Amino acid sequence: MKKVIIGLVLALLFVSLGVFSTVTYINNKEGNTSIDIAVIEEKVNSIAELSTVEYYYTTLAKYENYKDFYGWKIPLTTTKFFITYDGIIKAGIDLSKVKISVVGKTVLIEIPKATVLSHEVKYDTMQIIDETYSIFNRITITDYNNFMLNEAKTMVTKAANDGLFQKAQQNAIRIIQDLVEPLIPENYDYSIRFR
Repeated sequence: MKKVIIGLVLALLFVSLGVFSTVTYINNKEGNTSIDIAVIEEKVNSIAELSTVEYYYTTLAKYENYKDFYGWKIPLTTTKFFITYDGIIKAGIDLSKVKISVVGKTVLIEIPKATVLSHEVKYDTMQIIDETYSIFNRITITDYNNFMLNEAKTMVTKAANDGLFQKAQQNAIRIIQDLVEPLIPENYDYSIRFR
């Protein structure tokens, strides 16, 4: 009886080993390789910020300020100038906010929408075209700073209307595809989407 039990245990062990070997062989034959998300995340996060498009511009801006009395413009208090300058707006993706997951045989890469990464005004290109100053209404540093902040917002809005963010997102998808594609096993698909 003892020999029969030992024989059954050995037979069960060999059958289990055979099943395990067969399953392993079939999985390897089908190309079922595992995917390491950490490797992909490390590769993507090593870049931090991905600037994908630059928007160069030249603009003419007008500053005007005057004193008023109950909505009426007081004469001889108008201060104004016209200024022209160049600038660069860089848009792209913050890659530290990328989320990567695996759903079945698909690697899902979720990236944030494009934002302004930097906005640089080329101060060496500034030229004052026309200026009128009033001794009763001087320009302060605060006035100038507020004017330039408003101009920066205006130029970002203009760039957005010209398709800056759409182009940045298209370029980001292309660059991330080039970066991630070599890391994805052949039997996996990948999908890149914005969140």
